[in-house]
Amino acid sequence: MGRIQDEFLIKSVIKGFPPILNPEDAISLVRLCREQKVKVLGIDGFHVYGQSIQPDMTESIDFSSNLRMDSDCWCAAEQFLTARINRGLFFEIVVDE
Repeated sequence: MGRIQDEFLIKSVIKGFPPILNPEDAISLVRLCREQKVKVLGIDGFHVYGQSIQPDMTESIDFSSNLRMDSDCWCAAEQFLTARINRGLFFEIVVDE
């Protein structure tokens, strides 16, 4: 069985694993995680410049160390991404698999 992120590699703005996705594709990945009961551990935000990326810790969130991990990590992840949909950012979704 492949990794859940593998089907999003073609949508990545940077070649390689893990995929770096636009907000809409990142939301689709979170929804697929929900369907398959794969926990979202966190989201890392990036600025993309050509084929290079710059992490932005102010646009990242960690769900692994709090109570959101047990049931609503997907909802919290989707809300986080939706709030940033028009900021020109790209995202890595960190999953528990």
